[in-house]
Amino acid sequence: MCHHVKHIGLAGILADKGELDYDELIEHFCGVNNCTKRDFEETRAKAFEVWENRSQYEWKQDFGKYGDFIKK
Repeated sequence: MCHHVKHIGLAGILADKGELDYDELIEHFCGVNNCTKRDFEETRAKAFEVWENRSQYEWKQDFGKYGDFIKK
């Protein structure tokens, strides 16, 4: 569940497909963080706000010395 919280957008997609119980995810988040469902919703909204802002840029990955091992 922690992984799904970290990737909350994917969690929503999986929940829509019936592959993840979103209420269970919220319950897990609230239990681990000792907070309310409202706290979860605020945290989720902020995460999507950050995602939306960051998605406005074209990002490049630099694998440094390991770049030679990546097939192109």
